[in-house]
Amino acid sequence: MMIHFGKGFYNKYRNYILLNKNIIIAGTAALIVSVFFTELYSEYNKNNFLNSIVTLAVEYAVYIPLFAIFYYFDNKGKYMVALTGKKNYGNIKSDLI
Repeated sequence: MMIHFGKGFYNKYRNYILLNKNIIIAGTAALIVSVFFTELYSEYNKNNFLNSIVTLAVEYAVYIPLFAIFYYFDNKGKYMVALTGKKNYGNIKSDLI
């Protein structure tokens, strides 16, 4: 009974679950990289404010491309026309706007 409920829940909210999975994975990876970078940067520069700004830039430099890559791999079939194999620019435009 619970297995059937779980499959129905997953099928109903599949897109949201995949999106949140991508956010969590990319965020965790960015956090780990920023922790190591902060420790490394604090060895060379004792300015805490500058350390925070540079670490934030590094974290976003890791998070945004990683999230974009994960999002692309999860949704690349959504933007293709099944019969021709070409990109459906209408779907791409509707998601971007």
